[in-house]
Amino acid sequence: KLRAVWQFYFEPQDNYSGDQFQGNSLKDVLVAEIEGTVTANEKKVIAAWRGGNWRPAGGLLFDQHRAVWKSGADLVAWNRDNLSSPAWRSLWLNLFLIDGATETWRQMFEVYGRYGNEQQNTSGKPSKSVEVQLFGDRIAQAMSIHDGVVYSIEGPEYDWYAKRAPVPQRQGGYNWGSVPRRTRINYLTAWELTTGKFLWRRPASRAPGGESENAEAATVPDGLMGEAGPFDDVGFMAAPVGYGELILAPVNVGGSIWLYAMHTHREGELVWKSYLCDEPGGGSQPWSPIQLTLDGSTVYAVCGTGVVFAVDAMTGVIRFARRYQRTGEPNNMMQRFGNQMELLELDGWQEDLAIAAGNALVVFASDYNAVWAIDTQTARFMWRVDNRPFGHKFDYVIGVHGDYVYLGGSDSVAAISLKAEGRWEWVYTLPETSFGQAMLSNDALYIPLKSSIQKLGLTGREGDGDVIATFPVELGTGAPLGNLYSDGKSFWVVGANRLYLLGDGTEN
Repeated sequence: KLRAVWQFYFEPQDNYSGDQFQGNSLKDVLVAEIEGTVTANEKKVIAAWRGGNWRPAGGLLFDQHRAVWKSGADLVAWNRDNLSSPAWRSLWLNLFLIDGATETWRQMFEVYGRYGNEQQNTSGKPSKSVEVQLFGDRIAQAMSIHDGVVYSIEGPEYDWYAKRAPVPQRQGGYNWGSVPRRTRINYLTAWELTTGKFLWRRPASRAPGGESENAEAATVPDGLMGEAGPFDDVGFMAAPVGYGELILAPVNVGGSIWLYAMHTHREGELVWKSYLCDEPGGGSQPWSPIQLTLDGSTVYAVCGTGVVFAVDAMTGVIRFARRYQRTGEPNNMMQRFGNQMELLELDGWQEDLAIAAGNALVVFASDYNAVWAIDTQTARFMWRVDNRPFGHKFDYVIGVHGDYVYLGGSDSVAAISLKAEGRWEWVYTLPETSFGQAMLSNDALYIPLKSSIQKLGLTGREGDGDVIATFPVELGTGAPLGNLYSDGKSFWVVGANRLYLLGDGTEN
């Protein structure tokens, strides 16, 4: 039996201001005391979480005795051996902004009718701002670590001088007759892992923090004297990956997808950039990160636009581009408003991801309802496996171990074989809905259920899951278990607005 022996939480809100971002920690308290911290706002979030069968969008990083997590408005790091207070927090607060495509839908709903209004949402997807932040937009939650530096995707800064959050204004109206483009406003910020020291920020339009006494000195805008800079009108589409002294990141420039290489020790100076593709006619998944994959000197990018790219990591030269037929049902929502553009209700994976395995590149795209593989040298098609076998829907990758790729969904987990070209090795139906992301270790799978963790063997048993044990978990908040992580010693759980450390289930 396990329980939350420590947790850190913040109040879930559509907009944060003043001290509301700070958060609180709880250690070695009784369940009744934890229940008293759950506010009316959080109860609404938990109810929506259960009703939508969602997963938390947030993640957790471990490195050099540090645990790094995103609160509602900043980055928080702890020393894993001393959780009494954060080791450091980022220098300023940042705001969560709805991305361009989602905001376009909202604008159409407001102007042309109530169908799809937040209060009448029937899509099953997160719709309110706080829901999108906590359960939908994985790009806004993205962060990575390379060479002792934490890279974090951040929104515009909170204005400490004005003591209020600025209201974002749309830049121009909706371009009638065009596809809603997944543009977004964000920044890539570099922080030293051990101390939390601010290193650099892109775009470097001005130092964050307004008139705060902690603000850094102002920096020169990227587009000085009216000249267009490489970081003007950009939105990062995932956290970067490291390649020597470079970091590589997918970037959205006015709706088009580019790949940028920046120097880690020269304040994110642009080394090269490579244009990849534009927004397709059927639209894209606006919340799906474009997770880059490095294999030797080649970086692979699945853009969620019907094409996969292989790019030279040193020069940005495209080695090949492989197209595929996107899958999804026609979405006539725009036609309800008199617009003849037709979008696709895409049926794919929660992230755009590729796995390099020998001479095969295994692709998981947000706009394709299958796992498929191509040859890394010729881009020739190798094999394909549907992501809806036996009535189940798999939509995220748990991990890779040996020959197996482990796949997860809200009602099942499974393993496929790479050597056998995607053959289903085993499929296991969960005894109840999973509201979080499972975890893979060297010898087992750990699946978060409503109030327990189920441990499964990696090889399965006669085509089914091999259940080793089930551990009851008491969080004390009434929320289901979220995304599972481990630092090698303990389980950690990323919930909606809470980070939990699990331990012995015996209360004080």
